[in-house]
Amino acid sequence: MDDWSKALLSAGAGLIAGLVAEPVKYRVLAWTKRRQMKDALYKEMGLNYHLLNRVVDTCHGTRELIKDDDRRDRERAAGFLNSISLASYEHYAGTDKGLFLSLDDAAVIEKLYAKMREATSDRSAPWADRYRSVYDVFAFVKRCQQEGTLDIDLLLKHRAAHRERTVARIERYGAAGGDIPGAKPADISELILDSQYGPKKL
Repeated sequence: MDDWSKALLSAGAGLIAGLVAEPVKYRVLAWTKRRQMKDALYKEMGLNYHLLNRVVDTCHGTRELIKDDDRRDRERAAGFLNSISLASYEHYAGTDKGLFLSLDDAAVIEKLYAKMREATSDRSAPWADRYRSVYDVFAFVKRCQQEGTLDIDLLLKHRAAHRERTVARIERYGAAGGDIPGAKPADISELILDSQYGPKKL
């Protein structure tokens, strides 16, 4: 076989190998991007879950506050609530919607972020309404845990990482109880997964 034939054969083999490898390369790239996206979303959700837990720990429910210390606690709770971030979700759902929708739990992630947005969007709303929205987030996550529709292990892994970074700086406050209309006093505490800030008696 002359050099020209060898070169032609080699080029043809290279072209075939390239055509076969391209779909595999695309799948591997998409799989990697999906993993990075899911991890970033759960990291943000874990932080938000942690912050919402701190809201419950510091806000004294929805009762009227008389003491200055209680009012300061409520202000801290509002600060935690106002710190909720939706940035990762908005980025991925906006700029890479197709890949986002290919996640197995995309629909439930969308619903969870909608509930978190509701809890944080109107800062001028009465505290009872904002607290009810926090309750709804915990109730939704609890339902997802029961139905197996959200990766709870990954959520709690990221939540624990955030808690470990902040726990040394956080005083251990507890909520007065979930005085939400129609809810028993302990209901909201029972909804919070893996909480290590036990409620204190007031």
